[in-house]
Amino acid sequence: MISDEEDLPELSVIIPVYNRPEKIRTCIEGVLNQTYPEELTEIYVVDNKSTDQTREVVKEYSRVNLEKENEIQSSYAARNTGIEACEGHVIAMIDSDCDPVDEWLENGVKKMIETDADLVGGNVEFTFSKRRKASELYDSINNMQVESDIKGRGVAKTANLFSKRKVFDEIGLFPEDVKSGGDVTWTRKATENNFKLVYSKEAKVRHPARRFISSMKKQFRVGKGKYSNDEKSKDPMKILKRFNPPKISYLKSKLEEKVDSKVSKQMFARLFLVVWMVNVFQNLGFIYGLFNDIRRIK
Repeated sequence: MISDEEDLPELSVIIPVYNRPEKIRTCIEGVLNQTYPEELTEIYVVDNKSTDQTREVVKEYSRVNLEKENEIQSSYAARNTGIEACEGHVIAMIDSDCDPVDEWLENGVKKMIETDADLVGGNVEFTFSKRRKASELYDSINNMQVESDIKGRGVAKTANLFSKRKVFDEIGLFPEDVKSGGDVTWTRKATENNFKLVYSKEAKVRHPARRFISSMKKQFRVGKGKYSNDEKSKDPMKILKRFNPPKISYLKSKLEEKVDSKVSKQMFARLFLVVWMVNVFQNLGFIYGLFNDIRRIK
């Protein structure tokens, strides 16, 4: 527990959710169990048009404010709704399928104060099923590599992100017209405007690694987001090349970089197929965006 609370900022936690009644329960309880002072913390869950029991689960927790996103079904629009409703000087964002460690908020704010940072990207630790799937392994080595993304690209993900409110006041809210990549676009804009973004290993949340179907859906969304944000990728030859199988040498180097122990030949073969299918689905999402654009022009 933090011993000196005098200079600590008021903090708001924003959690967008869509059709995840059990996972939002785990996430909320993880946030309620934080070591950060309760009197300085408010929690906003923004329902993104759920059609199941998600809203009823959220209503079980008296400390949690429930907002509803009515106009745009987008996680970024939902986050914006929460940001506009909350009052904290620091805003902490977490995905509804994440489970934070008890010191998550405390360590994120500590890092922000110690480094005089405007934004802090926290550690995302992947969890796996009892028998780890190739798709889960892929997700853990390819997605939400927060430390390297911050150091190499100046971007971070909203699965675990702290920001001072003044950043939103100056550069605006998240883009709402994208399904994926809005957090990368926004944090890049922040760092390009000289706001300081740092990494905290100790501000940790646990995130379940995606299985095959979930990964394919995710990459399709990424492809649509990439179409919206990256003009250079619209070259027809680049579109065709993205259907090619991955290079084995690249995949081996990726594994050596990210995985402590060697994987079996069988796992490597499965991982190769997963990576290939991921590339295909991302490209299909990109092409979907292209055809939607053409249809709008007509």
